[in-house]
Amino acid sequence: MPEFFTMTALSSALDLAARGFASFPCLPSKAPACPHGHLDATNDPAAVRELWRRWPGPLIGLPTGGFNGFDVLDIDPRHGGDVWHAAHLDHLPLTRTHETRSGGLHLLFRHAPGVRNSAGKIAPGIDVRGEGGFVIYWPAAGCRVLADGPPVSWPEWLLALLSPPPPVSSLPAMGHRRMSGNIRTLRLVERALFRVRTAPPGQRHINLRAAACTLGGLLDAAGISEAEAERELFAAVLAAGGNDVAERNARATIAWGLRKGREKPLLRGDHA
Repeated sequence: MPEFFTMTALSSALDLAARGFASFPCLPSKAPACPHGHLDATNDPAAVRELWRRWPGPLIGLPTGGFNGFDVLDIDPRHGGDVWHAAHLDHLPLTRTHETRSGGLHLLFRHAPGVRNSAGKIAPGIDVRGEGGFVIYWPAAGCRVLADGPPVSWPEWLLALLSPPPPVSSLPAMGHRRMSGNIRTLRLVERALFRVRTAPPGQRHINLRAAACTLGGLLDAAGISEAEAERELFAAVLAAGGNDVAERNARATIAWGLRKGREKPLLRGDHA
């Protein structure tokens, strides 16, 4: 391979190392050039130079998950990922975004415990790289950085889609009837309520805001009324151990979140 490209990758890897990111060399095919793949990754400058000396590669691999502190939502237009992305763009927070060689996108999020690798679990053409995975650092190969800045936290509704589905028997009954949404929708609702019920002091308000927005965006898809959603959210607040002042404030937060969620539905009832 041309020495120029190898040296360019090494220079970028050393720059990443200076910022604390571990990397390793990869082949043009995106496969690791070194024998142990992402396990060989390092942010020690001397070790980085040795990696590229022994196993020169024109691409840079970055381990995801706890290794480097970020996960990646990989949007591949060749398998329909661009369709999903366009449909959910209003619900995705602005976070660091890299263009990929295939014309897709890498959306970087702060690593969340439990996020692992998956392919097509969210939708066709939408893959996730988390604990135990890696991605190519495409900016070093000439691809654009479309949104600069540090990765932000995963949106709650996406984390819910990445969680194992709960057994049907554990899905919440809203009022005196079970919700009419499908399993995917019910997982979103239950995870949002669970995060409110189990939120530690200091995180209860922000979790309630997020949960209220989530439920507001799922009312039609889940087959629940606004009054039912308000009742379940408030019950979750009580379960978290809120005091009288917190309970009064919770009513206003719930109303605000449900209203915001209704303005931008996450899923429609006819294709949830």
